[in-house]
Amino acid sequence: MNSRYTRKIDTPDRERSRANLIHRDGLRRQAQTILHVKDGRPHNKQHRTCWCGRHVVGEGVMPVMRSLDGAKARVGSIKTCGSVWACPVCAAKVAEVRRRELTYAMVQHTAQGGNAYLLTFTFPHYKGQALNDLMEPFDKARQSFQNSKGWKKVMGKDGTAKRIGGVTSLEVTYGMGNGWHPHLHMLVFCDAGAFGEGEADEQGRLTSKAIDYFRSEWVRLLEKRKLVDSNNRQWANQYALDVRGGKGAAEYIAKWGHDEQWGMSRELTSSHAKTGKRETWGTKNHYTPFQLLVMSNVGDGHATCAFREFVTAFDGKRMLTWSPGLKSHFGIEEMDDNTASSEQELDLATENMVGIITQNQLTRLVSFGAYGKFLAYIAEHGHLNNGQQLIDDWIAECNGERRSGTLLVDHMQINGNKYWYEAVETIA
Repeated sequence: MNSRYTRKIDTPDRERSRANLIHRDGLRRQAQTILHVKDGRPHNKQHRTCWCGRHVVGEGVMPVMRSLDGAKARVGSIKTCGSVWACPVCAAKVAEVRRRELTYAMVQHTAQGGNAYLLTFTFPHYKGQALNDLMEPFDKARQSFQNSKGWKKVMGKDGTAKRIGGVTSLEVTYGMGNGWHPHLHMLVFCDAGAFGEGEADEQGRLTSKAIDYFRSEWVRLLEKRKLVDSNNRQWANQYALDVRGGKGAAEYIAKWGHDEQWGMSRELTSSHAKTGKRETWGTKNHYTPFQLLVMSNVGDGHATCAFREFVTAFDGKRMLTWSPGLKSHFGIEEMDDNTASSEQELDLATENMVGIITQNQLTRLVSFGAYGKFLAYIAEHGHLNNGQQLIDDWIAECNGERRSGTLLVDHMQINGNKYWYEAVETIA
């Protein structure tokens, strides 16, 4: 008789989840290859993503855990990097946490009779412009906009919209036709009718005299920062600021990085965490950074250089920013990206321990790029009674192109009556 620990469950969602374990691990491996600098520098001078999934906490064995629904598996006692920009594995974990937070806030706000508006800020851009050269004037224009008298009159502390706060989401895509496309989404929690708008058009866009005024003010500030000129002012006057409202606004940000099967009708809601497979260029297409990673993984040098440029420009920036006091208003605890992506504690209500692996076995998985495949295998077959034997046999038989399998291992250091752990590069 099967128990909840030993039953096998197969559904399209679970199969997709297991496939994502393989897909995202492969992309993380490619990101590590791109970001690792081969000049002999120590591990703490490399990008933190280079050691994601290969930094062992302590010197013992690592537990292998499987979710009871068979959708996922994980190896415990391994550190992650928490980078939402460079690591597709951590980005997916952080995205899910942020989605839940934002969804909860929207439910609370609408239950109290509130409304929300989504403003999208962008500007004209061209192929050949460096991403770093675009981000600084874009950010300064955005700051000037939020500090303007007109904005404060509506959305300030004592503004007519009775705004309680907002959430901003920074995104960027890349295209062969027009290069880097940075844009900022701002979800504003306030009263309904904040812009004096009527019904939305077929695309969900709102219009009003106030929105027209703010768009022209945004274009003026872009022109001041030399991001708009006479050649592209007409385009900017039409598209540089987009305003939408209602539940669709919450969905736009809430879904970032959560669902890779959105389809054409939700193409506008995709963000940088999307990893959908695009392995060829199209002059009118825009690609998220992780889609660039997909193309890099099949040998595209241009995509490799673009991904490296993106990480260099965005590393250290916050993807999702809540205005001060807004999380507290909704009773949401603060949690940084490292915590959101880190290993969760054992929860016997949702997962069980299948067995253990050693550092030698982890080295073998990393060397053959088989870590994601191993997790997918355990998720699918870890319900069987001979879990440890399945683990040992699968790792012993995995093969393929062998690459570096170096790990970081936290070794205990002792000096007198003091002790501490120090990460040491280890080839088991």
